[in-house]
Amino acid sequence: MARLFVLPLHHTALLLGVLCGSDRVTATLTQAASNAVIAVSRYSGVDTAAPLSNVMSSNATGVNGACSGGTDTAAYALTLPTTVDGAVVYGAVAMRQRTHTPGTGYTERAEIHQGSSGDMAGLAVEDKPVAMAAPVAVNGSFSSNVDWAVVAVDIKPQ
Repeated sequence: MARLFVLPLHHTALLLGVLCGSDRVTATLTQAASNAVIAVSRYSGVDTAAPLSNVMSSNATGVNGACSGGTDTAAYALTLPTTVDGAVVYGAVAMRQRTHTPGTGYTERAEIHQGSSGDMAGLAVEDKPVAMAAPVAVNGSFSSNVDWAVVAVDIKPQ
């Protein structure tokens, strides 16, 4: 049986669970969307009893910001405390019709766009291994100013 956690943020939701065998990931939207994107990331060697120690979100209005208002910017940054050695910091970034450049030390695993112009949905996924537990910058930049949202998690190893 899969465990599922949903963490909604702006136009981004982070879903965490355990897939078994030939399980499939599907998304059912509660309303018709002009455009939508989904990315699936799978990690092995993760603590299955308690895979996350910290979850943070931020957007153009700040950490845990409201879903409206704010000022479009060409970069984002927040600090995620990691609690165990050997963790992986994972970030999911919603950025509409802009391209994404991950911060120093991050590997971009996916960048997906659907639609055109102001109705475009965009999502980038990045991760970074962390040798020692410490506060870690979760950051990156965009091709130009945009309203954005980020969900960052600390994935614990077994």
